[in-house]
Amino acid sequence: MPVFSLPGKYGIGTLGEEAYRFIDLLCETGNKIWQILPMGPTGFGDSPYQAFSAFAGNPYFVDLDLLVEEGLLSREELADPEAFDFGDAVDYAALARAEDAARAQKQPAADKTEEGADVSDAKNAPAIWFAHDRDVAFRDLRRWLKQPANVRQEAGVPVDSIERVNYGKLYSSKNKALKLAFTHFKEQGGDVEALFAELRPETVEYCVFMAIKDSLSGASWDVWPEELRDCDPKAVAAFRAEHADEVAFYAFVQYEFNKQWAALRAYAAARGIEILGDIPIYCAPDSSDVWAHRELFQYTKDGHPSKVAGVPPDAFSASGQLWGNPLYDWAAHKKTKYAWWCARMEYCLSMYDYLRVDHFRGFEAYYAVPFGDDTAENGAWVKGPGMGLFRAMYQHFGTKDLPIIAEDLGVITDEVRKLMAATGFPGMKVLQFAWDSGAGNAYLPHNFTTPNCVCYTGTHDNDTLRHWFETIPDWQRDYMYQYMSRSGNDWNAMPELLIKRAMASIADTVIVPVGDYLGLGGEARINQPGTAGHNWQWRMTEDAFTEHEKQVICGIQRTYGRFYEAPAKPEKPEK
Repeated sequence: MPVFSLPGKYGIGTLGEEAYRFIDLLCETGNKIWQILPMGPTGFGDSPYQAFSAFAGNPYFVDLDLLVEEGLLSREELADPEAFDFGDAVDYAALARAEDAARAQKQPAADKTEEGADVSDAKNAPAIWFAHDRDVAFRDLRRWLKQPANVRQEAGVPVDSIERVNYGKLYSSKNKALKLAFTHFKEQGGDVEALFAELRPETVEYCVFMAIKDSLSGASWDVWPEELRDCDPKAVAAFRAEHADEVAFYAFVQYEFNKQWAALRAYAAARGIEILGDIPIYCAPDSSDVWAHRELFQYTKDGHPSKVAGVPPDAFSASGQLWGNPLYDWAAHKKTKYAWWCARMEYCLSMYDYLRVDHFRGFEAYYAVPFGDDTAENGAWVKGPGMGLFRAMYQHFGTKDLPIIAEDLGVITDEVRKLMAATGFPGMKVLQFAWDSGAGNAYLPHNFTTPNCVCYTGTHDNDTLRHWFETIPDWQRDYMYQYMSRSGNDWNAMPELLIKRAMASIADTVIVPVGDYLGLGGEARINQPGTAGHNWQWRMTEDAFTEHEKQVICGIQRTYGRFYEAPAKPEKPEK
């Protein structure tokens, strides 16, 4: 479940109230792990796999209501329709009036806790740990939509919705709100310099990078003035001195992100919920990582990559896939004992309990395409760092037991299998890939050879289970029915049956996307690779999980011995 897909106010899922509610939902339904997508700051295209930094959080995820509680914003400011339009069609002025009326009536229920709750971890807990437990009569944002969707469609206006992220409007309004909060922070005597002391050096690089980028109308770093493009220390220092306020703004946002995420993760830990993070293997071309550490990537002296990442031609694409990410100079990394990668993993493992590493096979061998090619046809496989990288990590962390899950999908060679075996990292089994090649398919549950794997009904790149099942060829459906000893009239039950098949496997861990649990159609698909304009937008509605659906999930978890008994909610300490 991506953070951006959470329900709630202000156009996108955040680290606020609804994130706490989602953790409670996991506890109610016997789940123990929440897998999220990468949380870096996204740019053009909005993909979480193309972030401006591998060491920073997404400003979109900073919760504005928490900033209101801090006194850095007011609900009246955010309700101003002339200043803010978050692209979700909510009338925040009407909602604010309704919330004021509700508070005036002193709604109780804020202090209700489960009997026997442990208060030891809650004495110094943030107020948000308990705010989500209140019964707010006006929480359902659909009551405050400005006008019905069909009216907007008939008027020829793009449809704003609480069920989709409108990144165009979000970019403008969220940045404006965060800058207003930063202004209030300074007005209230906030220590700007102290913000930087709370951040990693790589995160500060990101803050400077973004300030330069803003000053140049968002241009990518490779077309900046030469001294800034080349990250000349004197030029960067001079810019930072001249634009201290702009750099500090980004430090403020990262500080708030880190604070909110730390509180949310602590609440998850208190309830026994573990967070499974996700990182792409490559950095985005237009990122602070590449800009500030070009020597670690395959770049020429004039600021252009010599080779870029991709995937060779196959049965699905005659010209291959041209990703365009700069490739690592693994020889340069080896000279530093892979210090940058160790720092990256240190940052990530400080944020998550487990970490899925995308395109793991790229560590054994990566596909390099000449820069400037229009397709990936002329690329070649080049040896990667192999175990040398992971031995450096073992030494850095003082253990071989790293909580990493390897994304080992696609064409996997014997050499990749040997690397997987050497590291001991669990791989992935995706159930949607199991039905197109007969009984020997490695993703069919009877072919799982070890519990040291993670079984997925689908990933963020797959269609929802229901829509996928409805659109595959008849012969695949027939094989599925035969495999599960079912008849063709089980059409409506099939998403649930496939989830049960994953749960019944020997896999140590099973991950089910929210859209699959809810039996949603293609509108809930997170990403369709190779397309643009409609990805990374789906949001869950606040009332998506009915009591009946919760009970069904609980029943499935209990049937296969996977139900997790979560600790009670932390009790709100007495004032």
